[in-house]
Amino acid sequence: MQKRSGFKAGYGKKVSVMLRVCDFFQFEETANAANRATTHGGCHPEKPKATKDLHFLDFHDARRTADPSLSLRMTGRAVGPASQWQVEQKKSQALSVAKHLQFLVETKQLQMLRFAQHDTPKDFVGRLLATWAGLVLLPLAMVLSVSGSAMAQDTKQAPPPPPADLPGHVNYLAQQLPGVMLEDATPITDQIQKLVLAQLEQWMMDRSPTDVEVRRDVDMAFSELHYPLSGQAAAFARAWKDQVVIGAGYTLGWTNIDRTNALAIFSNQQGHSHFVTVTSFVPRYDLHYAFPPAQTDDAFRFFVYGFRLGKSQPRLSVGFYAFDGRNLKPLWEVTDLYDGKVYFEKERVITRYLNEAEYVTEAAHGRRPPRHQTVYTITPAGLEVQSEQDIPF
Repeated sequence: MQKRSGFKAGYGKKVSVMLRVCDFFQFEETANAANRATTHGGCHPEKPKATKDLHFLDFHDARRTADPSLSLRMTGRAVGPASQWQVEQKKSQALSVAKHLQFLVETKQLQMLRFAQHDTPKDFVGRLLATWAGLVLLPLAMVLSVSGSAMAQDTKQAPPPPPADLPGHVNYLAQQLPGVMLEDATPITDQIQKLVLAQLEQWMMDRSPTDVEVRRDVDMAFSELHYPLSGQAAAFARAWKDQVVIGAGYTLGWTNIDRTNALAIFSNQQGHSHFVTVTSFVPRYDLHYAFPPAQTDDAFRFFVYGFRLGKSQPRLSVGFYAFDGRNLKPLWEVTDLYDGKVYFEKERVITRYLNEAEYVTEAAHGRRPPRHQTVYTITPAGLEVQSEQDIPF
């Protein structure tokens, strides 16, 4: 028979346990109420006055026995009719404890439970019942702890409110852009555009600003951005008919490649300016403007062009727009010209560029490819091709 060695349940290990429950059977004898029940297994250190019974609760891991059911073996002699009810009651309690511990072991919820080797019966019972109660209350404590931690984490991670000033608010939003692809950045860039245009509209309401003043005001909105964030303003103010057409644009970037742009058109008359419309140029390009020398009465026309970084050479895009006082209409556009350059003349526009595939092939053989040149004529409807030819590199 196994000696008093305590109880161990190892996490993930096979278990074969002999749990003594004689400590549960502390009933009083009818003849002598002062004497406790004593056992053969050394449950009590005092010398027994009378031979009583020895009770063992023996349960084995189902993986180590042919019979998967929990077995209970009680050994000993009858204790007399006066205390039989107490014995049965204690047996029932011990069996309930054993089954619960067996379940915790099998479901790996119990990692290690150890009782001291020289506990007295009272200590043993106290430890066992305290552990049992702790195991019952443990899930509730864990739920409360996890809930409290989650609430604390949510409170800790709550972002601070944006600053009240425009540069601070723009910077607050722009700080969310690094790591975001251009295609996914629209919700953030739209908020920034809305803030900038709202401030411009309010600032220009009772003003007739010059292009320099507009550019400075736009630059102010991005004044708190730091590398890799950048905001570059581009503005113009041109007289047309009885008004001044004001263009307030900017390029917002968070990498050398990921950049977005916006161009707002304002109309100024008699010392008052009002917002008319907003558009965007080709994504990833910065903004520059050019104007044909002659304007028509039906529309104010202008060019927007810009550059972006390419694989080895910058790319060029050019657009031609017409503003009729209410709407902005694109008339012509050419995009992504490899190593492109553009020249604006009186009635013509000239583009020069390389063909990327030709450049790669010729450069591999140590040669220079030809450069392609296209000459456009400005017409009321837009631009028409006048000539195309190859020119030396």
